[in-house]
Amino acid sequence: MSTLSIPAVVMASISFYVGLYHLLIYFRRRQHREDLTFALMCLATGFYAVFCAGLYSATSVAQGVQWQRAQFIALALFVTSFVWFVSDYTHQKPQIATYVFSAFYLFALAVCRRDSSRRA
Repeated sequence: MSTLSIPAVVMASISFYVGLYHLLIYFRRRQHREDLTFALMCLATGFYAVFCAGLYSATSVAQGVQWQRAQFIALALFVTSFVWFVSDYTHQKPQIATYVFSAFYLFALAVCRRDSSRRA
């Protein structure tokens, strides 16, 4: 692990802790769905930071490409959970834009996943 990846690992640890904490809060009071979507958003942020640390420690271009694909997947999950968190936090019914953003990023995630499985 390089010294450049230490801040990313610290950020991932904090994000995982906050995400797991809010997941536990959600299991105690299930009527507050914003705790669930915030937890998913924190976990996606944690995975993104872990993948950043992996990218900083990559020793070849091929490894770097794999880490960047993983970052894109985490970013797609983050954006999807962020859109749903905003909808839950403001207590508004999900609008058509929420579904469109979610569908777009989940489709992009599926395309990225399929593309990476073809190249492996």
